[in-house]
Amino acid sequence: LGVGTGRSGNKKPVPEFAPLLDDAKAPSPSQIEAAAAKQYGVALKRRPAADEAKRFADLYAGARKTGGAQAAAKAALTAVLLQPEVYFRSEVGAASAAGGRRVLAPRELAFALSYALTDRGPDAELLAAADFARLATKADVGREVARLFADSK
Repeated sequence: LGVGTGRSGNKKPVPEFAPLLDDAKAPSPSQIEAAAAKQYGVALKRRPAADEAKRFADLYAGARKTGGAQAAAKAALTAVLLQPEVYFRSEVGAASAAGGRRVLAPRELAFALSYALTDRGPDAELLAAADFARLATKADVGREVARLFADSK
């Protein structure tokens, strides 16, 4: 726990997780927030929503009281990995369109485009386009499709 595998295959500490593992000193709220952000970033390619960050912190605090720091870190970090979003891609949509159809939310569209065109998850540039309202029009989608095709060559 608290280590990741780098490109060379060597295990190295994940700095954001280290404060969660110390039985002698409880982590600060900002350290717990950093650990949650790191785990969500790796597992879901996004930051946790406010309610998710609170649940992460509450789970960690409760588990630390009963099982210690290592058990608490394991519980909180694993809980993120058990969310359906980690395993299943949902397309709920953001708004209704003409004819009763729903328009995909920007992040849903980013994942749908990427998996349809590349057989892998969206890259950082496509996620940034979704997160910063640069995937809202047909022209935006066309630009990203062209970029994904150009990158695959």
